[in-house]
Amino acid sequence: MMKATRARYTLEFKQEAVRLVEGGQSRAAVAKTLGLVDQTLFNWVKASRQGRMRARTSSNSFGLGGSPEVESAGVLGCNSSLR
Repeated sequence: MMKATRARYTLEFKQEAVRLVEGGQSRAAVAKTLGLVDQTLFNWVKASRQGRMRARTSSNSFGLGGSPEVESAGVLGCNSSLR
């Protein structure tokens, strides 16, 4: 069984989703429109209200930035050195 990968969202995306909810749209409607799980959006709104909204940081062992392209390049580079 493969482990599911978690989606990563930019701080700007999270803030815009929260803005839509705080602007009067229902959390369920915003979550559905943006393709999110309702609980994820709930957590973002709660974090925003508590002043804890932040971008998810990458904690990989390669010390690379958070972009998937950069991470993929790092993994591919490491894999080729193992051959």
